[in-house]
Amino acid sequence: MPNTSLNITYDFGQKEIRIEFETPQQAKAYQGHNPEARILRAANKSVWLPVPPQLKSLRSSSRYGIEFCFANEQAQKEWQRKTLLAELVIPHGTTRHSVHLKKEWTQADLNNRLGI
Repeated sequence: MPNTSLNITYDFGQKEIRIEFETPQQAKAYQGHNPEARILRAANKSVWLPVPPQLKSLRSSSRYGIEFCFANEQAQKEWQRKTLLAELVIPHGTTRHSVHLKKEWTQADLNNRLGI
């Protein structure tokens, strides 16, 4: 099954997270699941997400993609549910409240998650 890679960035000026998909259809499908996501006309393969106020830090992780650390478990789980592509991260022996956005997907897994 072919792999696909998401381009995930944080825009410091806009204070938003950008997820770039391979196709405009994937971006539109994602937006259909997350009402906070917006798509700009000039970049129709990307969705922009506001940064939640409870976000404490973020970091790149070779194992997890991009890891987002939250102030508490409730904020962690709420953002994980909203973002659709995020998965809970519970590192062994830590109380960090993190989720990660995976960069690498199989095309079938990503399309299945997006409902297309």
